[in-house]
Amino acid sequence: KIGDQIFADPNQLEEDISDARITIGIGSGINSIQKGGYGFFTVDEVDFCVQNAMVLKDKVKDLLLKSI
Repeated sequence: KIGDQIFADPNQLEEDISDARITIGIGSGINSIQKGGYGFFTVDEVDFCVQNAMVLKDKVKDLLLKSI
């Protein structure tokens, strides 16, 4: 997160200048959530990140399965 902007899969520059980061581990549900950096996330922002992680998980899983 940089200011009020949330990035999915940030590049190195975005990571270097970010205020905060959130890592969400997804399986059949949420397995883990880790927050780093000095900034913060609102409850709505965490909910947004979780919802996007659930969608992206399926897309990434499909891509990985197709590449096998």
